[in-house]
Amino acid sequence: MLFAGDALASPGKMWSPFTTDWDHWTDAGLRPAAESLRKLAKLKPDVILPAHGDVIAPAGKSGEAVRALKQTADALDEVGFLKSYERFTRERRKDPPKYAFLAREQAGTNGSKPWSRLSKNLWVTGNTYVLESKDGPCLVVDPWDPHSAKQIPKLRKDEGLGKIEVVLCSHAHFDHYDGAYTLLEREKPQVWTLDQVALPIAEPFRLWAPFLDARPLTVHRQLRDGETARWREYSFRFHFLPGQTLYTMGVETTIDGKKCLFTADNFFHHDLYSGTGGWMGLNRSGPRLYEASARKVLQIAPEWVLAEHGSAMEFSADDFRRRVEWAQFSARAADAVCPSGQYRQDWDPHHVHMEPVLHRAKAGDTVQGELVVENVLPRKRNLKVTLQGRGLTANQTWDVEVVPGATVRKIVALTQGAKLPAKRNVFVLRVEENGRVEPGDAFVAVDVAE
Repeated sequence: MLFAGDALASPGKMWSPFTTDWDHWTDAGLRPAAESLRKLAKLKPDVILPAHGDVIAPAGKSGEAVRALKQTADALDEVGFLKSYERFTRERRKDPPKYAFLAREQAGTNGSKPWSRLSKNLWVTGNTYVLESKDGPCLVVDPWDPHSAKQIPKLRKDEGLGKIEVVLCSHAHFDHYDGAYTLLEREKPQVWTLDQVALPIAEPFRLWAPFLDARPLTVHRQLRDGETARWREYSFRFHFLPGQTLYTMGVETTIDGKKCLFTADNFFHHDLYSGTGGWMGLNRSGPRLYEASARKVLQIAPEWVLAEHGSAMEFSADDFRRRVEWAQFSARAADAVCPSGQYRQDWDPHHVHMEPVLHRAKAGDTVQGELVVENVLPRKRNLKVTLQGRGLTANQTWDVEVVPGATVRKIVALTQGAKLPAKRNVFVLRVEENGRVEPGDAFVAVDVAE
């Protein structure tokens, strides 16, 4: 008999596949999960008892337990293989499209290399682009410190550029906007971004999201999907363009006669990294978002794709059609390992969460939060959500009914215990449906001052 924990839930299925997201652009967690299953299979168990799931291989079905372990390992290998667009286009589809980097010397760099001039008025180093207007002032895309603090003044001095008037932040990962804090102190530019991107960077403790800077960033202008804004002689059209993370934008404009699209970390040349910025549940990302964004790029049909990390490249329609196909294969593979049959449910640790995720209070205070419950399944769900006080504050339970495809937001009062210690206190939200515990990573934290 094999007590298997969460190694599998049933043949081919994992109860909480998001726990394999050790890295958002590789199979760093999926590969060892599959290797562990094969190691267990070598033990040749007769019966498997998963922590979440029914007993596998009841009496009289010889070999079923081993087959279940191998089947699950194979399913994880397939998802792991498809985490990489590069592998998909090179090894599975074969004969990948040929298209050029615009500045090959910048590929995979961090902004410390000298600037590369892409056109008369556009420069790039690492993640950061600088665009000059005909009158001299500049716009900066994705400043990344510490390098931006030195590189941008050097470029302005060398090229005789004017003041920085606008900073664009492509997505909510710190290495694409933490240089803005220095620029705001020195230059007082305006920060523009999509409203979806502004949500976590302006309020970094509202959501449980990775790779954020803890300092709130002032956003002066929040644009909506499809909205157009002008700066100097340039017109920018803003697009919701999720992929590596849900909180991502694309920006369409024409620069020196070239139709350009800034695409953040979604799409890299297939020679760089794994060809994309990857996807993971913690980032609220997934293959279907990549499919939608790749289709949007095909519709826009830019001449230049101004991707990040030095991956500015020529646009290839064939390449992006493959990316749509890759996303479809990846979604089916991810769905296949999920007990619900939908990765958007089981690969998402946030389908129940509290906003803000971090509160500041005194012992005995009552703070207000918003319990958010999302239902991506095609059936109504009745969930029981319990805040586990651990003896530090009172347990609280909320019953939430959510119809298919809906999101319920419920204002809740969180009363802190009178003896809550002066430190960061973290309380788990236990989620159940029909008496069964739901996978997820729901919690709320309270900082209590001395």
